[in-house]
Amino acid sequence: MSSLSLFPSKQRSFDLKTDAPQTMERLKSMTDFTTTFTKKPLRGTIEGQSFKLISSKVNLVVFVVMKGSVTESGGCVIATVHPVSRLLVGIIMLAPGALILVNVVLGYMPPELLVVGILQGLVIHFVFLGLLFRINSASSFRILANALDAVYTD
Repeated sequence: MSSLSLFPSKQRSFDLKTDAPQTMERLKSMTDFTTTFTKKPLRGTIEGQSFKLISSKVNLVVFVVMKGSVTESGGCVIATVHPVSRLLVGIIMLAPGALILVNVVLGYMPPELLVVGILQGLVIHFVFLGLLFRINSASSFRILANALDAVYTD
């Protein structure tokens, strides 16, 4: 997780149990390349040895995007927050402070309540976003390891 980033990300390395071409074929067979409902565990794009995938589990929102590549004996994958989820969470984080700021400027509330709005944004960021990312990325990493037939090295 980057210390200066507003949104969390996580990078993991993996070792393959089989050779790279066989692994990529397995990944392609377990990935749906459309936006329709599917029983396949992953959705996304695969180009050569690189991939960009999301879990196809039915959630309220797609939260984690996994980007990575496969080499002959292993590979690397980075999980990040989906851009649409970034927008939604950003609005939710900024809304309490913005509403309180407007009310303070208009004279409806005392300026001390700005601290409350900032604290609400921080709680949403560290509790809601951090916990949601940790749960969703762990689930996505498990699904990807199964699809790749791989073992994470970290």
